[in-house]
Amino acid sequence: MSVWYPSIDQARQVVLADHAADARPQVREITRVLRTQTEPLLVASLLTTCSLLPKALGVLRAAVDALANHGTGAVSDYNAVEATFVLVVIFTALLAVQAGSWTVELLKKRRSAPQ
Repeated sequence: MSVWYPSIDQARQVVLADHAADARPQVREITRVLRTQTEPLLVASLLTTCSLLPKALGVLRAAVDALANHGTGAVSDYNAVEATFVLVVIFTALLAVQAGSWTVELLKKRRSAPQ
């Protein structure tokens, strides 16, 4: 994402020309960023989140059960790998939200271009 961010941000900042012929290169660039960056990032982050979410929810449920059964003593007996796994799922979900936001923004910008 850090490699793509400058071009995504540049596409987001584009002010479209008033005439269709003048706006065509800008619309092509927005379309390129959508197809090669924001949409693939959105799909990859959604698929990752959705495929890992059931296991992450199971880990969270087990953690809540351990807290309910053993109180705060369960905190010192946590599994660092499982905790990291849950954080990864949270971060991929946040990435999906951000990529979705950029995708929607660029789609609206492209639709607003003069015909």
